[in-house]
This record gives sequence, structure tokens and C-alpha cells, in this order.
Amino acid sequence: MFNKPLPFLYRTLEDKELMLLECFVSKERAATARLRAIEEEEVNVLPQTVSSKVTDKQVDINLIKQYFSADAWQVVEQVLECKLKDPKWTCGICCHDLASHKSVGCDGCLEWYHLPCLKINTIPKRKYWMCPKCNSV
Repeated sequence: MFNKPLPFLYRTLEDKELMLLECFVSKERAATARLRAIEEEEVNVLPQTVSSKVTDKQVDINLIKQYFSADAWQVVEQVLECKLKDPKWTCGICCHDLASHKSVGCDGCLEWYHLPCLKINTIPKRKYWMCPKCNSV
């Protein structure tokens, strides 16, 4: 039986935490965050390489605070501050600024995509739209 991908809003707390942790640390490290606190040197400190999904209105970034040491959380907050001061959303496929083309946001992973990069001409008219990546999971 095929399970439809869930919008972020309806995902489990564990799934949301893992998705957000992977924005700041490697996938491998995010998977072990429950075992040991994430330290400052493990945090991705380059705001331009952290997904803009961390600033999405559906995201409560404090969900993941418990997995970081105090110093590491300060780094996360600094990165977030930079992202909020200069909010640049980029396409999840070509990594270029979304302002260059019409775009659509995935309700599953909260990434945004240019319509041409998805090889579609119009924004899908659905309550929840899932990107190809989320649909393949």
C-alpha cells in the first residue's frame, strides 16, 4: 500500500525535528542528536548554505533547541538572525534566487522551486503540493 507524503504541518514531532536539524548539521549528525548534544563546531555557520525553510511560518525552530549545547544554540540563533535580516529564498533544484521565475513551495519539505525547473507552466491548484523529492519517498 502506498502512503501519501504528509505536509509538514501534519508530520510527527520526530520528523519535524530531524528535518530542521538537517538544516544545521549533517544528516548523519542529525540522526544521532538524541544521543549527544550537538557542539558549536558541528553547526553549519554559513547562512547562505542553511535552507530558508528554517524561517518558514510553519516552523517552530525552538523544537530543536534541546539538541544543541548552549554555545551551539547561540550559533544557530546567529545564523537565523542573518537569514531573517536578508531573506533570500532559492530554488531547491537550481539554487538560484526565486525572484527570477514564478515558483511554488512544497508543503512537505518546505523548499521552493521555480516552475521551469519543475518543467511545469502553472502553479498546481491543490490544497497541498508536494515536490518530486517528497513524492518519491
